[in-house]
Amino acid sequence: MNNFLKNGMLSRRTFLGLASAAGLTSAIDYGGLVTAAYAAESPEKPYGAFAARPDKGVRAVCSPNCTGTCAINTYVKNDKIVRVEPGDFPDPAYKRICIKGISYAMQRVYHPERVKYPMKRAEGSKRGEGKFERISWEQAYREIASKLDAIKSKYGSKACAWTTMTGNYGILATYSGARFADCFGGTNLETLGIMGDLASNMGFMLTTGMPPHHSQEGHTLDQLMDSKMALMWGCNFAETSTVDMHFYLDAQENGMKMVVIDPKFSPMAAKADRYVQLRPATDAALAYGMIQHIIAQNLHDKEYIRANTSACMLVRTDNKKHATDKDGNFFVAVKGKAVPFKQGSTVPADADLLPGEISVTQDGKSVKCKSIFQIFTEQMNSKYTPEKASAICEVPAETIKTMASEYAKARPAAIYVSQGTQRYYNGHLSFRAVLILGAICGNIGKRSGGVSWTGGTLFKAIFANPPEWQTPVKFADPDKPDMSKGFTPVSMTKIFDIMKTGKPHTIKSLWVTCYGIGTQAPLRKRWIEEVYPKLDLFVINENMMTDGAVYADYILPVTSYYEQKADIVGSWMNLYLQYRKPAINPMFEAKDDVEIFSELAKRMKLPGNWDMTPEEHCDFILKTYKTTKGPFRNVAFENMDTAKLKADGVVRIAYPVGYVPFSDQQFATQTGKFELYSESMLPFSQEVPLFMEPYEGKYNSKAKKYPLVMMNTHSRYSAHSTHRKLRWINEVEPEPTLMMNAEDAKTRGLKDGDTAEVFNDRGTYKVKILTSTGIKKGVLNINEGWWAGQFPGNTHYADLLHIEQNPAQNALLDTNYAPYDNLVEVKPAGGTK
Repeated sequence: MNNFLKNGMLSRRTFLGLASAAGLTSAIDYGGLVTAAYAAESPEKPYGAFAARPDKGVRAVCSPNCTGTCAINTYVKNDKIVRVEPGDFPDPAYKRICIKGISYAMQRVYHPERVKYPMKRAEGSKRGEGKFERISWEQAYREIASKLDAIKSKYGSKACAWTTMTGNYGILATYSGARFADCFGGTNLETLGIMGDLASNMGFMLTTGMPPHHSQEGHTLDQLMDSKMALMWGCNFAETSTVDMHFYLDAQENGMKMVVIDPKFSPMAAKADRYVQLRPATDAALAYGMIQHIIAQNLHDKEYIRANTSACMLVRTDNKKHATDKDGNFFVAVKGKAVPFKQGSTVPADADLLPGEISVTQDGKSVKCKSIFQIFTEQMNSKYTPEKASAICEVPAETIKTMASEYAKARPAAIYVSQGTQRYYNGHLSFRAVLILGAICGNIGKRSGGVSWTGGTLFKAIFANPPEWQTPVKFADPDKPDMSKGFTPVSMTKIFDIMKTGKPHTIKSLWVTCYGIGTQAPLRKRWIEEVYPKLDLFVINENMMTDGAVYADYILPVTSYYEQKADIVGSWMNLYLQYRKPAINPMFEAKDDVEIFSELAKRMKLPGNWDMTPEEHCDFILKTYKTTKGPFRNVAFENMDTAKLKADGVVRIAYPVGYVPFSDQQFATQTGKFELYSESMLPFSQEVPLFMEPYEGKYNSKAKKYPLVMMNTHSRYSAHSTHRKLRWINEVEPEPTLMMNAEDAKTRGLKDGDTAEVFNDRGTYKVKILTSTGIKKGVLNINEGWWAGQFPGNTHYADLLHIEQNPAQNALLDTNYAPYDNLVEVKPAGGTK
């Protein structure tokens, strides 16, 4: 039936009618493909005996690093999943399911490449050959413990590293490896940078300070119903957050104007009231062009800017630092005179935004100062008029002006910013710019306004995760943590330098969890040639034989979402916390991640309480959520009904209905205000907001040889690599394709469906071409997550990417991996360069 739908032979209404007549319990509409959520697949009975009456139903949680974190009602017969449906939420708007979730439950859980038993690389075989032999858990624990001890004895405990990613949003799955590293005294390879998700954090840091209780804040999607306008900046939620797309469409029907800003005409753009196509990585220039026009037309919210931003504060013209008195108070200008201003206090109502030059006495001498707003507007006027911004971002100046005026006049107006805006070398500057645009129009801290990246419980739960559980050695005494003990954090974006130089210390062991490292890490061949050969031990917890697992020394079978005994799961975009329960028993010899580390820790006699079951680990975390004090305190969890959470599987955290981030206008910045100027960025000449050219863009010298910018965005059909090998997914997206502007293809002798070679000085891969007029000329896009074996010649696009270090970002947090900031060239496959 799906094939009929795919080929346009059945309408949605016809299919739903047939589904109802057939007695199917659930059907969904997903991006034009309607799929019945009834059938289990098994080697014995393809598609399962769906008419069989199940033995039980369990509310499970699907969490493969997509925004939904959907509840899945899972029906089981003879310990096998036979049907799945959307699970209940207190708010029915979040009761949903998608083809990824259905396929995971029915096909990944029962996949023929499932890792069933502990596996050891076969004696005499090389990493990557894929030759393994089955061993017992006892042998695996014994040998891994012995190898870890040997490395520790020779190189020190820091030489043993653990890393995890986002293949499972569960707290236990995500952090049990770091917990083990803490107790062992090893290295925790931090992954937010190599994930490509740190530029957003840095943009928030530079403007709002981003304290723990406001970390990763965003407006709940229901508030869109009262928004007059929404700028969807680098967002393609129609594909990447399909289960939430109804919120945007409902708001449109209620009168909200939706503008989509993207180099690619996406399914989200197809639903927009206005589509704005810009040059990749020029988001900051577009935002500043809008801001310049808004201020020039007197459309900015002067009262908000004066009261809640750092605009009135004075900066010295000689050293570009804030002017302060002997007590550290800042200065603002009032009626032409400098007046001291204490951090966090109320700005005088008659403070001047544009006072001109003001003299302030400091260190016994008079120094010239300007207000931050004066410096800011001078920057906008000199560099970012709509005409100048247009020359940078390639959006017509009139479009910039119209969009700016519409946004400034639409009160309230929302901005949603997604991964597409940050995955460039200077992504932090783009996020900073868009946040400032929100502030200039007074939309920060306003209901149905704001600038939102993510607003769910995921990061709130992470920040509230009790340190005495997550890092039990560091926090053996919670009141006096000893940060010199436990694990040593090291940025994973520096992995190649670390392996080459041995600095900050040698790494000889790597243990990976929840991470498709073989497809999702940049520069795949460098991992194979420069990292894996230097490891004395490489262990992966996995439930499929992935592109990374084939290089491991030991593969340990880990449970799926439906077998995990217990876990606490946060959401990317909603205010619900969920409790995972097992729908089926662990298959074969699979264990939860926390069980794997617990068993090894007990054998190695490591500190920390490793005797707890997964359920007891969850109980400890939930109890501590409610009692943690100090910087880790989060009121979101203090009044949570944990008994209800465990019984029902879901509770809403203690944020008020209609919660608005930053409604208190309190910012953990140097000035205590939303900052339009960042003194900390003086060493990098980024103190004044600005646009910087992409690391690899059309004006880079490399562009003569490699003139095309290659992006690799998310797909509706797979959360990264998780779903790429599933049969139902492959029916609708059978192979990777490279979207290419039709004119670019024609000039290279390529047509739709041809196989092309894509290359730069870092690598090459082959792929079929999909020509389109919907992608900007000079830009390419491939949906990411594909496995190497799905490309001709076992090639992979990851070889062409880079993780060049960004000094400004390293000073803030960590270099952000920039997978959209890459120059390449394309030619017909088989030719010569």
